[in-house]
Amino acid sequence: MPEQIFWMMKAIKWNVSESAAREMVCGNCGHYWKTKFIDECMKQNKLTPPDVDPAWVNTGDGGGYCDEFEITCTHSRTCDEWESGGPVTDAVAKSGSLEDEEEE
Repeated sequence: MPEQIFWMMKAIKWNVSESAAREMVCGNCGHYWKTKFIDECMKQNKLTPPDVDPAWVNTGDGGGYCDEFEITCTHSRTCDEWESGGPVTDAVAKSGSLEDEEEE
């Protein structure tokens, strides 16, 4: 699928402009965990995102964890389940704001 069509379809799904949809990536998704614990776990287990072109390593991002699909992923990807409020970092997890969202 051509890139422009991909992003136009995301824009329609999320009811936003195409340029806004292009900003809705895993790296700022509420399901994307990028903490020291996740980084260490990925290093220890030599985890890489599944079925992703090896070029993901060249992003300068060691990857993160998606709690929606329970997979490793990278900040530059996206999916239909994107949710605002991310990434989940050590500071966010420590602040307790995750607990507040779960109670809503």
